[in-house]
Amino acid sequence: VRDLDADLRAGTWGIPEPLADRCLPAMPGEIDFALVPGLVFDPRGGRIGYGAGYYDRLLGAWPPPVTPLVAAAFELQIVPAVPVLASDRRVDLVVTESRTYSAHRSEPSTDPQEDL
Repeated sequence: VRDLDADLRAGTWGIPEPLADRCLPAMPGEIDFALVPGLVFDPRGGRIGYGAGYYDRLLGAWPPPVTPLVAAAFELQIVPAVPVLASDRRVDLVVTESRTYSAHRSEPSTDPQEDL
């Protein structure tokens, strides 16, 4: 997407989506990170999404190396644990207004530069 006005149109629920005839698909290896939505997260990167499994299926089909998965959330969306199925993809980082949770670290960080 290079031009927000020309390259995007409202899709389902009014969410802007790239127009296929104006935007070439990106290959997984060309993507620096993916911002993954969710309703609830745990400190180890477990997430509960919106119930359709779209991101789990999409990201599960990407070949290694896997693009880093990042979620932006409010601290109130962090719970001790969420149920995770074998087909679920954990995010690598959850960034809140006060901490950064890494799936690869046992304690959350309050230093925003620590996981960069």
